[in-house]
Amino acid sequence: MADKAREREVIEAFRVRMSALLRETWQVIEWPDENDIDAVLLCEQRRAVLDHTLLNSYAEQRRLDSQFVAVANPLERELKAACGDHFVRVLLPMHAMPKREQSAISEALRVVLTAEIPRIPPDGEFHPIAIAAVGGRVQVSREKGTAGTGCFFGRLLNENHLQELEDDLVRAIDSKSRQLAASRNSKQESILLLETTDIATINEVIVAQAFERAAKRTSHAGLDAVFLFDDPLRDHSTHMVWPLKYRGRLPPDYAWMDEFRRAQGALVYAWVDRGPGYVVEANLGNSGDWPPPSP
Repeated sequence: MADKAREREVIEAFRVRMSALLRETWQVIEWPDENDIDAVLLCEQRRAVLDHTLLNSYAEQRRLDSQFVAVANPLERELKAACGDHFVRVLLPMHAMPKREQSAISEALRVVLTAEIPRIPPDGEFHPIAIAAVGGRVQVSREKGTAGTGCFFGRLLNENHLQELEDDLVRAIDSKSRQLAASRNSKQESILLLETTDIATINEVIVAQAFERAAKRTSHAGLDAVFLFDDPLRDHSTHMVWPLKYRGRLPPDYAWMDEFRRAQGALVYAWVDRGPGYVVEANLGNSGDWPPPSP
């Protein structure tokens, strides 16, 4: 699917979710051709310009993800027999698989892990294995497969990966704030929609904390609202939407985060709820006119 088509699916899923959470009618009224706006929304009686961008959890995420998948997916199938009736996890160093060496790396991993996996203590703890082809130690755990069997790959993150996340948020805030400020008019709000499909290295709290730090490093005056569209399954149905800047609140309001979690849990997963399954004005913990003045 083309990136533009997926982008529009994400924006559509976002506006449907916000309509449900706020009990308002949000609709896309225009898909502009210009590069600096991805959609124009009508949110009840308010007009908003929206721009969507992918969030990198660490530097060069898309390139590294592609290289990792090219090596890990075939090996997960090939190493299944070596796992027997156990659940095995293998963690590889983040920068271990340059494209030009993938074939040799895959073969080295297959040979060593086929021999070593049955020798790993079945205690569920990670144990290091030195594999020169990936430039260091690989971490492997093995345990009785009570919930499944097979080999599953993950990655060892860089020590500074949270700094890399913060740096990418600075990039997004800075560029999109200037871009949307130049595109909106006095009767429009501006919304930045950050998308992540990362299921392993970040969550909404980590992103909110990094966003708070990033917002101190650059201007966000052109952004009235910032949301995280968290869609690790990439299915646009089990996604979650998190408010990073909304109704003038910055740093992120963690009471708001909890309210979104509670409400979306009721909507998406039928969680037992302590109150109305929607975000309502009484729960906002914030008063004042909307939209607020730019900071």
